[in-house]
Amino acid sequence: MFTKTLKTMTFVLVITLLLVGTNAQANLSNSQERISLEVALDAYSVAMSTDTHQKNVYLSNQMQELVLERKAFYERFLEEGAHSNLVSISAEFVSSQIEQLSADTYSVVEVVTITGRPILQVAKDYPPYKAYVLAARMTKEPILSNYLLTQAEAVLASVQESIDAGTFEFVEVLTHTLTFDPKTGRITADTFSSESNDDSGRDKVVWVDGKPQRVEPDLTQMPDYVMYQKSIEEQALEILEDVKNVP
Repeated sequence: MFTKTLKTMTFVLVITLLLVGTNAQANLSNSQERISLEVALDAYSVAMSTDTHQKNVYLSNQMQELVLERKAFYERFLEEGAHSNLVSISAEFVSSQIEQLSADTYSVVEVVTITGRPILQVAKDYPPYKAYVLAARMTKEPILSNYLLTQAEAVLASVQESIDAGTFEFVEVLTHTLTFDPKTGRITADTFSSESNDDSGRDKVVWVDGKPQRVEPDLTQMPDYVMYQKSIEEQALEILEDVKNVP
C-alpha cells in the first residue's frame, strides 16, 4: 500500500513539475515576444520622429510607406488646416497600454506631439484683425466703432504674442491595432484613429487590400482654413451682424 502511494505521489510530482516547466516556458516566450514588440514600437517611433528615410528592419514595406504618408499628412494638416509650417514630429508609444488582442494582434496607445510655426509673420496681415478694422470703418455708430477697434487691438496683441513665441504644439492621442510577426520581429500592419470625445477622428488610417488607406478629414472646415479663404469684407459683415445680435 505504501509503495503504491509513493508511486502515485511521484507521478503527481513529475506531472506538476512538467506543468510548471511548461508554464514557465510559455511565460518566457510571451515575455520575449513583448520585448520584441516593444523594440519594434521604438523603431516605429524613431521612424516617425526623424527626417531619415532609411530602411527599417522592424517595419514591413507597407509600414514604411505608412510612416512617409503620416509625415506628409501632418505637414499638409498644418499647412492647410492651421496655416502653419511643420517643424517636427515626436511620437511615443505608451508601453503600459499594450494589450494583446489575438496571437499576432495588439492594441497600443501612441502620443504624437506636432510642432508647427505660423506662416503669418506680420500681425496686421491677420484676416480677423483686418476684418475688425474694416467693420469699425463700416459702422456709423461711434461707440460701436470704438468697441470694434478695441477688439481689433486685442486680436493684434494675441497674434503678435503667437508670432513672438515662434512655435506651437498640439498633441494627438491615437489608438492603434497592430499586426506583429514575432518570427521576424516586424510590424506588418497598422490601423489607428484619434477618435475621442473632442475629436471625430481627423487622424485615421485603415488597412485595405494589404495597404494603409487614410480616411481623409475635411480640412476646409478648420477655422484657419476658412478665415484665409473668406474675403475680409465678408468677415467684416459677419462681425457687424454678430455685434448687432448681442443682447
